[in-house]
Order: sequence, then C-alpha cells, then structure tokens
Amino acid sequence: MGRIPLWNLIVLLYPVGALLWAWTQSGNFFFAWLYGVGNLGYLLFVLTVYPGNFQLMGLRNRKEVFTFGLVAWLTSILFLWLIG
Repeated sequence: MGRIPLWNLIVLLYPVGALLWAWTQSGNFFFAWLYGVGNLGYLLFVLTVYPGNFQLMGLRNRKEVFTFGLVAWLTSILFLWLIG
C-alpha cells in the first residue's frame, strides 16, 4: 500500500474542524456529524480536480474521489433536510 502522504492528514482537518465547530454551536452530535460529512464531500470535490486521489480513504482515481464526495454530500444534505 505504501505511505499515506502528510497532506492527506492536513486537508482532513477541514471537515474535522467543521464537525467540531458545528458540535459546539448546536450541541447535537448527529447534526455536527452530518455537517462534517457534508464538508468532507466539498473537500473531495476539490480533490477531484487536484490531485485526483485521496489515499487516506483508499480513493486512488478521480472517479472514486468524485463518487465518494457526491455520496457524502448528498447523504448529509438529505439527512440534514430530514432532521430540519
């Protein structure tokens, strides 16, 4: 498998930070988790363009990164809409 690049861990701080921020603002962990998943989707959309992989999650090409990002984003939107 090889080593995971350090930048993978650094960019993952963005959705983790979003999750923690939402948790401190709302006090609802389910909402915060969904907010973090949505931000992970945004991050993966950006990583689709450059560099086209996210080895930390085992996503090796642009198609996998985009698909996982779309699923993460749509899942968070759907569940956030359902919990209102």
